[in-house]
Amino acid sequence: MELVDRYVAAVRRHLPANNQDDIVNELTDDILSQINDKEGEIGRPLDIREQEALLKRYGHPYVLAMRYRPQQYLIGPALFPFYFPAMKIAMAMAFAVQLIAAFSIGFSQQAPERILPHIMRFPGVALQVAFWVTVSFAVADYFQTKLNIFDKWSPRTLPKVTRPASSPKRVSLVIEVVANILFIAWWVAIPAYPFLMLGPAASFLTLSPSWARLFYVAMLPAIGSTILIVGALARPGWMWMARLRPLVVGVLGLVVVSVALNAGDLVAPAQQTPELARLVQGINQVTTLVLVVIALITMAQVLVEVYRLVRAESR
Repeated sequence: MELVDRYVAAVRRHLPANNQDDIVNELTDDILSQINDKEGEIGRPLDIREQEALLKRYGHPYVLAMRYRPQQYLIGPALFPFYFPAMKIAMAMAFAVQLIAAFSIGFSQQAPERILPHIMRFPGVALQVAFWVTVSFAVADYFQTKLNIFDKWSPRTLPKVTRPASSPKRVSLVIEVVANILFIAWWVAIPAYPFLMLGPAASFLTLSPSWARLFYVAMLPAIGSTILIVGALARPGWMWMARLRPLVVGVLGLVVVSVALNAGDLVAPAQQTPELARLVQGINQVTTLVLVVIALITMAQVLVEVYRLVRAESR
């Protein structure tokens, strides 16, 4: 029965990882037993409304699942499932505001060097956001029994049961390997053919000596990704390789960006003229800003991948 499957799946998502199957099997057997008894009593299969009424007697899936978890002392089982999603949304919004404010200050005051220090103040802001979100949920939990916020729900509103995502297809993995190899070949050719990087600007720009510090490091993400993909292709049963690859690539990407930010100016004028010097200075400043944005995005992706790995291990 689809409605029963949806209800049980919704409960499973919030059960302790160590005994999910036992609880789900017991719950499914109990629900089906209740349905069979009711159908035997009325002499016909239950319609959708009758199934819905029976499931509602078990309570909201979140609340039912939280009964099997250790007690939360500050935020009770009724609201705890909503706490971390709300915290993530609040943190993301606070970070976006901090980012916009940092770039606004940097551009309005024509001081790009002030952008990164302003962004680095975010941990203090994050602590304040975490405090107020936690206080809000603690207060809501205190009053939620009087508000009866979980009384008005319907099993029909639960999401449909979907199949778990399959591992990446071999064709897509092979395409990624080819793309990585092409990138490495392109990157290796840049010192001999700067046009591949600078395009038409190679006539008046050149790669600075700082480029040497970045040259070999920049190939690490492609090399690491290729090694893990080849391993996944050779050992399809090693699913940990597919799960670990985005995190490895993200961490190596942070290494590349860090080296690039500390390397100094990456381009230099081919001829020493005041106009060209100003142009190159502007290019290097814009490059630094782009690298800072890339670093922040990559850092966020790494945190997401760590969260996914931890969540997968806990299940």
